[in-house]
Amino acid sequence: MTRRRLRDLIRGRHGTAALDFAMVSIVFLPMCFGIIELGIMMWVQNTLQSAAATTARCVATQNSACTGDPQTYAVNQATQYLPSGMVSKSDVTVHNPGTCNSAPGTMVVVTITHTFWGTSILPPPYQSLSTSVSSCFPTAS
Repeated sequence: MTRRRLRDLIRGRHGTAALDFAMVSIVFLPMCFGIIELGIMMWVQNTLQSAAATTARCVATQNSACTGDPQTYAVNQATQYLPSGMVSKSDVTVHNPGTCNSAPGTMVVVTITHTFWGTSILPPPYQSLSTSVSSCFPTAS
């Protein structure tokens, strides 16, 4: 009876799917979570770029919505799509007038710098990523 149980145990196929899943999930799950985290990072960078472009245009056209405090305007633009508190006024710099990539004329340059808050799954080179986006718009003068 003991030999039969031992032979059945060796030849048995019960639990092979669980074992296969355990071996594959060691690589598959961190890879999936890393892809999701990189997607979030790209989304944040795109949103910050859009907020910088909108703020630069608003300041350059001397719109009343942003002439008083362009940093607050940029933070409000970013907060429309990002969670509040991700971007603060200290992350936003406005150079008025400035130069942009050696283009002729004077430009309003808005730069937003942000340190990514996620990075719990990504490997060490990506754990302290800082995003800096910049946008410029020509002034009327």
